[in-house]
Amino acid sequence: MLRFSADPRMELIEVRPLTTRAFDLPDRLHAKADPKLIADDERHFAAVAHRLD
Repeated sequence: MLRFSADPRMELIEVRPLTTRAFDLPDRLHAKADPKLIADDERHFAAVAHRLD
């Protein structure tokens, strides 16, 4: 997705949608996203997101 300003002097910038997962890691770090390791954190983040809504 590209977003740009009405000002022609501004350059185009790429805007990436936010991920819904905190542990959306690159392939080289896939072991760190093991569900057994992140389950507590995922629950905590879900609770925080719920409270913010």
